[in-house]
Amino acid sequence: MKIGFVLCCFLVLLANVAGAADRWHLEFSQVKMDRVLVKSGDTSTTYWYMIYKVKNPMEDEHQLNLFIRAHSDVGKRSYFEMYYPRAQKAIEAKEGRSFKNLRDMRNKIGAGETLEGVAIFKSVHEGTNNLKIRVSGLRDRVVHLGGKVFVEDWVLDLYFYKKGDEYYPQFDPIVFKKAKLVLLSRKEKQYR
Repeated sequence: MKIGFVLCCFLVLLANVAGAADRWHLEFSQVKMDRVLVKSGDTSTTYWYMIYKVKNPMEDEHQLNLFIRAHSDVGKRSYFEMYYPRAQKAIEAKEGRSFKNLRDMRNKIGAGETLEGVAIFKSVHEGTNNLKIRVSGLRDRVVHLGGKVFVEDWVLDLYFYKKGDEYYPQFDPIVFKKAKLVLLSRKEKQYR
C-alpha cells in the first residue's frame, strides 16, 4: 500500500513579474512528498523525499542550478537536499521509475525540456508536522527595470503538513498545503 498523498501542483513562474518580460525562468511542479526507510545491517534511516518536475519554457537552453532545502517546525531544523545513492535506489524501487537528482542536473536544460527529479532529505525529525521546502535557481537574478539593473533573489516556498497524531507518525501521509513565490532581496547593481 502506498503511503502519502499524490498531488500534482503545477506552479508557473510568469516571466512578466515586476515588469521583467525579458528574464528567463523555469516552471516547477511538485508531484509527491513521501518517506522511505533504508535498512543497513541492524540500523535503519528514514529519508523524506519530494518528486518534482522542472521545465524550461523558454526558447533557449539555460544553466540549471537548483538549490533545495527543507525547514522543519521541530527545533527550527534545516535539511539540505543531498545525494544518497542507497535512498535513491530505494525510492526508485518504491515508485517504479528512475529520477534525476540535483547532482545529475548540474548542466544545461534545453528549450522546452522537462526533467523529473527527486530531492532527498535525511533523518527529518518524525515529530515534524509542518515542513517548508525552499527552491531557488528558478529565474534569472539580473533584471532591467526603468533603465536600471537590479539583482534579485527569488525563491519558491512549498508548504506541507503531516496528517495524523503522535501514534505511528511514520505512517501519516504528508499533504501539500500551498506554494508561494517570494522575493527575498532586490539590490541595484552599481557600476564603477
